[in-house]
Amino acid sequence: MNVETGADRVKQLIKARKEEAERLGIYGMAWRVARKLGKPEPKKYGAYWIFHRNGLKIIWDDYAPNLDITYGGQLVFRVHLGDVEAYRPDVKGWLEQLKQIYEDEVVPLIEAEKRKELEEYLKEIEQRWGIKPEEVIG
Repeated sequence: MNVETGADRVKQLIKARKEEAERLGIYGMAWRVARKLGKPEPKKYGAYWIFHRNGLKIIWDDYAPNLDITYGGQLVFRVHLGDVEAYRPDVKGWLEQLKQIYEDEVVPLIEAEKRKELEEYLKEIEQRWGIKPEEVIG
């Protein structure tokens, strides 16, 4: 294998990893975990939201919005200015832990927020238009 062929193969493999990360929705899960369960560390513009549990650490910059995930002290995922710069599916455990935390703890919070917003909206519609929630929901 010559250098050009090797470089082309590396580009193909990186492209495939980026596509896989996007398909799995890693960035979306991770920033929501950091935002919903993490602690803010204010900075001049925005904040770093930091979540840390069982060796999984997520740092999300809500201004840039950049994201780093480390697992056991090793960088396993990084997004900088919207571009995936690192993705390590070969490091076992971190992605499963992220998915579990997201499904078990973040999704219920999001659903509760949506229910609350719907209730507030229906209350406003009833007050402004006299339309009962039963008429809207069925």
